[in-house]
Amino acid sequence: MSNTWQERFTELTNYVAGHPEIVISETKVSIPESVRTEFYRLFGEVRRSFVIEKFPDLIEAAEPLSQSSAKTQQEVEQLLGLESIVIPDSVKWFIKDPVGGLIRLLWSPLFDLLKKKLDPATFLSNGLREVKQLYDALYYQAYEDWLELALLKLLKAKHLLRVNAPTITGSFGHAQGYVMHLDLKPVIPPEESKELSLIRGFSMVSFTVPDFIVYSAELGKYASVKAEVCKANWVALDPSGSREWLPLNNMRDIFKPGYLLIYVDDNPLNLALVNDVNKICRPDIVLEFRERKNWYSDEEMQKVKAHNDMFKPKLGTFIVSREPVREHLPPGVEEGIRLLNVGTDVNQLRRIIDVLKS
Repeated sequence: MSNTWQERFTELTNYVAGHPEIVISETKVSIPESVRTEFYRLFGEVRRSFVIEKFPDLIEAAEPLSQSSAKTQQEVEQLLGLESIVIPDSVKWFIKDPVGGLIRLLWSPLFDLLKKKLDPATFLSNGLREVKQLYDALYYQAYEDWLELALLKLLKAKHLLRVNAPTITGSFGHAQGYVMHLDLKPVIPPEESKELSLIRGFSMVSFTVPDFIVYSAELGKYASVKAEVCKANWVALDPSGSREWLPLNNMRDIFKPGYLLIYVDDNPLNLALVNDVNKICRPDIVLEFRERKNWYSDEEMQKVKAHNDMFKPKLGTFIVSREPVREHLPPGVEEGIRLLNVGTDVNQLRRIIDVLKS
């Protein structure tokens, strides 16, 4: 049994050479049905061998997240009686099978290698760089989604609400016909939903709204969570008078990833708006998360402190770390900031719920 990706590639090229009916050139690709199944089996084995051989540590690190994500997603679906949880296909594939989620990137490069548009050395160097970049992006997104699902589970969420604020993707698919110019608009009330959407990355939004609002049986209140805070294009006519609003012109770098905003309230309408073009709702908790290895540094902690100082969360900031961090928080950072070594254990997030209850 061959093990290296080069050996697998030799098997593939030998198969192609032994079946002259297969044509793979710069101008034409023809794989007859009679040989298609075996060709693509060997084609897939090359890609799987590449990822497994070159990134064993990353694949091993992804398995706990994959398993916990699938389990937590199923539990949340049952808890809320959902018809679906919508996440990007790339993240879905990665959670289901981390290797399978990564090898898709190598489809076109491997064909280019067969066509001799790439040489093996270039295929290797490009593959090492691009697969690592994809892994980092997918692991980040999967960990962010897992955190939100884990919080829903610990909140004992019931009665899912969704704020259907107009958004635009690069293809204009979500809000075709909406004009995203500066406008004065009423806050959009939340509506019941059987679909939890964790799709982010919109190119333009009207208002920034929560990813979800739920009634929490654990808190006896409504709770909402927002990841990926983004710039809004509308001005809210009637922001909640029960919440405190912070001017955005005093904030820097808040539209960068790496944290969640958590809110609780007796009235779900008070949670319907996170920010408009001018102001953002002061959160109850800021949850910073760090999913990469060796993330801890004084510089990174200063970023956390800067967010804590800007948002002034009522109940403080939590840092959720995927890998154990044993260092003490540096002087000047400790007040109101707590570090949790969580990994992918849902129960390690319970302290956040306890603080919300108190």
